[in-house]
Amino acid sequence: ALDDNASTLYCWWGQNEISPYYYSPHSETYESWKINASKWLVMEFTSSNEIIKQDVNNVLNVNIKHYFDNETKEIYDYDEDINLPLTVKFYTNTGQTIAEVELVNGSASINYIPANNVKTVYAKLSNQTIEISVKQKNESKLIASDLSKYYKENKDLEIKLTDNDNNPLYNKTVKILLNGKEYNLATNNNGIVKVPLDLNIGTYTAKISFDDEEYRNQNKNVKITVLKNKTSIKASNLVKYYKNSTKLSVKLLDNNKKPLKSKTVKIRIAGKTYSKTTNSKGIATFAINQKVGTYSVKISFNGDKTYQSSSKTIKVYVKSAKLTTKTKKIHRKSYFVATLKDKNGKAIKKTKVKFKLNGKTYTRTTNNKGIAKLKITVKIGTYKIKTSFKSTKIYGATVFTNKIKVLR
Repeated sequence: ALDDNASTLYCWWGQNEISPYYYSPHSETYESWKINASKWLVMEFTSSNEIIKQDVNNVLNVNIKHYFDNETKEIYDYDEDINLPLTVKFYTNTGQTIAEVELVNGSASINYIPANNVKTVYAKLSNQTIEISVKQKNESKLIASDLSKYYKENKDLEIKLTDNDNNPLYNKTVKILLNGKEYNLATNNNGIVKVPLDLNIGTYTAKISFDDEEYRNQNKNVKITVLKNKTSIKASNLVKYYKNSTKLSVKLLDNNKKPLKSKTVKIRIAGKTYSKTTNSKGIATFAINQKVGTYSVKISFNGDKTYQSSSKTIKVYVKSAKLTTKTKKIHRKSYFVATLKDKNGKAIKKTKVKFKLNGKTYTRTTNNKGIAKLKITVKIGTYKIKTSFKSTKIYGATVFTNKIKVLR
């Protein structure tokens, strides 16, 4: 009945026959007991959410398609068309006009999401106004930052939820949409949730949202970049003897300094490129067969699907042991002397030296001073004598040829 549901305050259109028949206790009209409310249209202002809620869409509707029947004392829907040139003004307690909408067949609707400072929304039709309160929520903060990580790196996306005073919000659900997956995680005592990032190399957007009845809703997008792992090459300058067994050792490491196995490493030396595959310790070894000299060596790893490329340049110094012979003229049955020293001038002792003279080869061993001697027994004349030694493990190989004149 009208007593419980309406007031002549909100009666909008009807007949003004004076009658003592009905009295509305809600009316503020002077001598309201004289009003006959029959067939007056009743203004109604409603929200789709009963009250107006923050953070969500509210459908606000003004409707005058109801009327009161004096005989039954009930309110009924008015089914006939209403074509009144009336405009509804929707506005807020801050004085901001939301919209002005003409009634169409007795109704006017808008969609509305309240701003932070709005506490009340009003609907005004001519000289009548109805208000609906906005349910207030506590302020909240959603804290998360863009991040970069290396492929397979143990690093999580960390999200923190707090109130407006930076106090953590505990046991609140945060939703994350990432790479086609949805995570609904509850905050811990510190207001934090962590999302594991088991992602392939690439760029991703994490859509983070917080939807709550007590606290303001929050939304944030975070960019996540998964990078190829960095690599580094560990190798030092190398000094070696010509044709010895010393090799260039190259170690390939990831960004955590862990060895990378089964990766192709290349070196370029003297205009040529050589490739080797790293072993279980991340090491590749290269034989250096260049002649005596100094070489610039570029070491490189070209990278692959999960690792970045890297390179390094070193120097390789190829040395030879010093084999010296000073004799040019020698008397028969005297000795041809050869002295063997390392690159630093230190005697190389107990090393076999070969002498080739007149078609025959003789082997002698150096003494503590690095000296090897060959007694000359050939006939008087001029000869070529070839002196050589070979010690591939350390000193490599050296060959030296002299022309000697054998005297009486």
